[in-house]
Amino acid sequence: MAKNIPDEVIVAELLNSVSIRAAAKKLGLQEKTIYKRMKQPEFKKLYADARKEVVEQATARLQNFANQAVSCLALVMSKQEYAPQVRTNAADAILRYCLKFSEKADIADRIEALEKVLDPLSQSLEELATTQLESDDIS
Repeated sequence: MAKNIPDEVIVAELLNSVSIRAAAKKLGLQEKTIYKRMKQPEFKKLYADARKEVVEQATARLQNFANQAVSCLALVMSKQEYAPQVRTNAADAILRYCLKFSEKADIADRIEALEKVLDPLSQSLEELATTQLESDDIS
C-alpha cells in the first residue's frame, strides 16, 4: 500500500538527505515514487523553490561573515611577524576576491539594466501575440 505523504514532507526530506535513496528510505517510500513525483510540474516547482530558499539562506549566512573574513585577511597581511609569503597570500586573496565581487556586481547591474529594457518589449510582444490570436479566432 502506497503511503500518501505530502509533497512538502518529501521536499523537506530531500533537502535534508544526501540522496534520493536516503530520503526514500527515511520516508518509507520506494525511490521510484520520489522520481515520479519529481516529474510532476507542481512538485518540481515546490522543490525548486525550496532549494532556492536554502541557497539564499546559506548565501545570507556567508555574507554575514564576509566582513570578518576580510578583516582576518587584512590582519594577516598587515602583521609583520608573519612570513612574507603568508602576508602575500593574504593580500592576493583580498585582491582576487575584490575583483571577483566587482565583476559579479557589474554583471548583475548590466543584467538588471537589460531586464528593464526587455520587460516592456516582452509585454508588447505578448499583447501583439494575444491580439493576433484573437483576430485569427474571429476570421
